[in-house]
Amino acid sequence: MGQPTLEDFLDVAKDLKMNIVTDNGLTRHIKYAKPESCLGWFDLVTWKGCLCIHGDYGSFAFSRTEDMFRFFRSGLREDGIKINPGYWSEKCVAASTHDGVKVYSPKVLREKVLYEFNNWWEYEKGRAEARKEEYLQQIEDNLLSEEGGIRGEIEAYDRALSFEFKGFSLPDFWEYDLKEYTYRYIWSLYAIVWGIQQYDECKEEYNGRQGDSANSA
Repeated sequence: MGQPTLEDFLDVAKDLKMNIVTDNGLTRHIKYAKPESCLGWFDLVTWKGCLCIHGDYGSFAFSRTEDMFRFFRSGLREDGIKINPGYWSEKCVAASTHDGVKVYSPKVLREKVLYEFNNWWEYEKGRAEARKEEYLQQIEDNLLSEEGGIRGEIEAYDRALSFEFKGFSLPDFWEYDLKEYTYRYIWSLYAIVWGIQQYDECKEEYNGRQGDSANSA
């Protein structure tokens, strides 16, 4: 399924309306949803030291600092929303049972195998026992072809570690991480930062109105 871009997320989020249910210091419950539609809805819930997002794209909980809104505001930049999947995953204390934070990816397997082969070929092509095309065909047929039927991460490691063709093998392939961040996880990170942005703008507008009322009194 790949991963969503910020544009993918914003295409869904543009019609979401915010409803602040609870806003008491570090204790917040904010809902984002389309009127009369469940597409893309999510809730942000915070309490001291924790933030949970729950909605159409699953549930994730994070813990790092007392105010997790302040933590995720690091994704609000002058040039737009920027998420940090790697660092933020280290603060994820609970993940959706649908996919979780990361999942085995055939795309990553392909990238790592071809990276290893291309490095090997640069050093060994002068002594190689076959043409480059023959190596690539063997790699495709035995490791990368969808028809090969690799059914998960463990089998991918087993196939790679046992592969050998005319001098090329992958004895250290177990060192690679063959997972990528899930669609739901990336989408949820965009939702958290965007949701905080909407909240901050609403609070700023409200405080501005309060200031105007006080000045006119």
